[in-house]
Amino acid sequence: MKKLNTYSVLLKRPDYITDGDDAYFYTVAEAIDVAGAVDSARAEAFAADGGTDDDMDSITDYALVLVIAGDHPDIHFQDEREG
Repeated sequence: MKKLNTYSVLLKRPDYITDGDDAYFYTVAEAIDVAGAVDSARAEAFAADGGTDDDMDSITDYALVLVIAGDHPDIHFQDEREG
């Protein structure tokens, strides 16, 4: 079994969710590789924004801004959706 690595992932939320304003989603993902971390982060953001199974085609609308190995909370962009 491959070892899971920690990645910090920053995504830009789709404009249609944010009324055209820039809004970001940051998470720390555990995955085997970068692609897995991005997939995991997109799924988490999608769920946090109320996405449903009927809307799964739009999960890739969450644009990748940054993915970096390790946990880097200093790059966390907090918007009004996050406490």
